Amino acid sequence: MNGVKVTIGTNTIQAKRLIGSAGGTISVTSGPLAGVKVVFPPGAVDQDTAFTLSYNSGTLVPKSGTASGRLLDIHSSGATTFNEPVSVTVPYDKTANVVPVPYHVDSSGYLEPCQVKRINRTAGTITYDIFHTSLFTEIWAALTGEGGATTYRPATNGFQIVNTGSSYNPGGECFGISAFAQWYFSNKADGLYPKYMEDIPLQSGGTRKGQSIIATRAHTSLGQQWNSYIPAVTAQYNLTQEDIYVSIINAIKNVKLPVMLYLKDKETAEHARHAVLAYDYYASSGAISINDPNYPGQVLTARYDGTTKKFLPYNGYKGIYLIGLGSFFTESFDSIYKDAESGFDGSGDAQVTITSHTFDQEVNQRTVTIVGKIESGQVLVTKIKLTLNGTTPFEAAVDAQGNFSVPVSLNYGENTIAFTTYGKNAKGFTVETPNNQLTPFKLKLILNKAVILVTLTWNTNNTDLDLYVIDPTGDASWYQHKTTADGGQLDYDDTSGYGPEHWTLLDTNVVRWGQAYRVRVHYYSDHQSGTPEPPTIPSGYTINVLLYEGTANPVTLNYSGVLSSESTSNISPTATGPDWANVVDIIPVQPTSGAQPQFIRDPSGPVKLLVPISEEMLAPKQESPPRQ
Repeated sequence: MNGVKVTIGTNTIQAKRLIGSAGGTISVTSGPLAGVKVVFPPGAVDQDTAFTLSYNSGTLVPKSGTASGRLLDIHSSGATTFNEPVSVTVPYDKTANVVPVPYHVDSSGYLEPCQVKRINRTAGTITYDIFHTSLFTEIWAALTGEGGATTYRPATNGFQIVNTGSSYNPGGECFGISAFAQWYFSNKADGLYPKYMEDIPLQSGGTRKGQSIIATRAHTSLGQQWNSYIPAVTAQYNLTQEDIYVSIINAIKNVKLPVMLYLKDKETAEHARHAVLAYDYYASSGAISINDPNYPGQVLTARYDGTTKKFLPYNGYKGIYLIGLGSFFTESFDSIYKDAESGFDGSGDAQVTITSHTFDQEVNQRTVTIVGKIESGQVLVTKIKLTLNGTTPFEAAVDAQGNFSVPVSLNYGENTIAFTTYGKNAKGFTVETPNNQLTPFKLKLILNKAVILVTLTWNTNNTDLDLYVIDPTGDASWYQHKTTADGGQLDYDDTSGYGPEHWTLLDTNVVRWGQAYRVRVHYYSDHQSGTPEPPTIPSGYTINVLLYEGTANPVTLNYSGVLSSESTSNISPTATGPDWANVVDIIPVQPTSGAQPQFIRDPSGPVKLLVPISEEMLAPKQESPPRQ
């Protein structure tokens, strides 16, 4: 890539402010950034974050147009990406006959166009949207130059597959195809067109080409921001078509890469909106060379009429707009590239590898942490659920590199663990993605048996719910006092989401037969902050109770509910309020012959569980003989 490169200098802070989930504005009234305004809408950040606006002393010499002389560095103490687009407004000389074009400056100093939202020629300002902190600048563009801007060619550098979509994105994947082709051309020396055309098998049957899987991954990643991004793109409808044309030409000339165009207003409903790459232009004729994912390998042309100052319809599309990819943040395309280079490990589905344990391994600790790595297939995996013995779920987030770490509470003897993987489709909805763990993983716990084992899990990340068990003496086991005098023990306090937390009373501890052990759940915090305080994220909890572990007839019961209030102060084991749930009173009864379980609802609310057991139930569970 031989595009314009910024020589990055040093930063001098011009303004700073704490921005919370309610949003806010940072303005600069004097100095080299005078007139700059950055607006954070509600929900752009989850919690109070310190932001600074700095002037960078670097330099930029464009190949086309004039540098604004302003390098704006937006920096934060925490969040580097935004949930909603943040708008940046900067001044320009409204008396000059130019079109202002904003750019993101990457860590190497190269430019990528940002998404223009508005040009106000009366006020002399331009507004553009961003989804991440970084260094930004502008070029004042004029219509100059004559082609030869890039060496990109569709039959060498584009995709070979036709844009037909997938089960995840049935409407097509033009956005992902165009964006990945641009990235590959920028970062890799060889041509994309002939690569990754091998057939990759799927668990559901059939195969998909490697390029098709790349298209799905890339489109899904970008599409998750598209709903928030649409207002910025549609705001271009207020720009003149000459503004858009000059911006496209300036970007191609300075970046030396194809730029993405958004097409709309097609005369037929089929493929009413579309994304393509523009990779060259000819000012004298107004021709723009197009790589269209619907016509791989072909050279197509869009045209701008310099006399009427309007675009002619391209393939039925009347509207042509520039998409500023520099405003986006996405899954690293390098991760997709590495998966493609490995042939997606021979499968279009997620590949789960457990690195912490071996199949059928014996362990002597009840709580183990299952650690592993996921190579994503058609959709980037962001969450994993481990289901223990078909009943108890344990969930955790998966990081951008595919790593996961899930604490799991095992039962006495043999345990089976089933793996379910999840990602997000292009609309941002969580979807289950197939994986290679078709046979449940097995671990065997060799440890004293539990008379009572209580497990708490919940369904929200970055939240803190707490398990409390109050024994018949009034001794409470909770995160500030984990072990009771009788030996009942809370294993640990999970503060980051999902759980699990476990309370165990072993057969070697003091068991108070015929007396109640009360199980409670408290919502401590959802870790949000801001002014005003944002509403609490509701969290659904599940309590799993296992009684008489390792006997011939263990009892397993599940309870669930939702807490929608939180409190970091109302934490006493006997506290009450909307942030608390009394889940169940467990009353183990001394072994008797022929006794049957009973269930009684206490008038005060909690369920009382009476579980008389027989001598036979206390007998050790008989192991099955090994297979020959």
